[in-house]
Amino acid sequence: MAYSYSAIKEFKNCPRKYYETRILKKWQQEETDAMRYGTDVHEALELHIKEGKPLGPHSRFQEIANALSKLNGEKLTELEMGLDESLNPCEFLGEHTFIRGIADLVIIDWDKKTASVFDYKTGSAKYPDTDQLELMALMLFRYYPEIERVKGGLLFILHDKVVPATFDKADAREKWIKWAAQIEKIEQCKDTGVFNENPSGLCGWCPCKTCPHQRERK
Repeated sequence: MAYSYSAIKEFKNCPRKYYETRILKKWQQEETDAMRYGTDVHEALELHIKEGKPLGPHSRFQEIANALSKLNGEKLTELEMGLDESLNPCEFLGEHTFIRGIADLVIIDWDKKTASVFDYKTGSAKYPDTDQLELMALMLFRYYPEIERVKGGLLFILHDKVVPATFDKADAREKWIKWAAQIEKIEQCKDTGVFNENPSGLCGWCPCKTCPHQRERK
């Protein structure tokens, strides 16, 4: 089972939810209106930047799309990346895929040996997490060895907020060690079969109906 930013984050939030939804596949996360809206916006921005297709009902984001389109470099939309256990590029969905991720937009400046990676956010900007950008940057370094620096940005497009981050290839080994340590915790839980629940304010959104901490949202 391949790892990803969302899977690792879900385990950190609640090991039991990770176990029951991703390993046992006992429950499915209900698709909300907010999730559907986010998917529609992502697709609209992808097709606009990739093919010049009008944003249609999402024209409120035209200024953002224009700014991204004007940036210099080769543009790669919804870039799927997969790495095997040796951190070598492999199929996104394959039997040897160890960790994978999808970057909403990557812009590579080959002359400067730099790249920019952007992730569109249609939710709250209250708790930005640049770890997602870090993992995308680490994967870009493996996919494109020429790249020496990645500049990332979480684009909270409903709030006109950008959370930037910069990553250097020279720091990649140290950062991979951090991710490996997080994955090792999941592997240890798999070995013991113990995935404890971690009650939090997120319990109201959890699909695990048999968990004693699950509750209806108010």
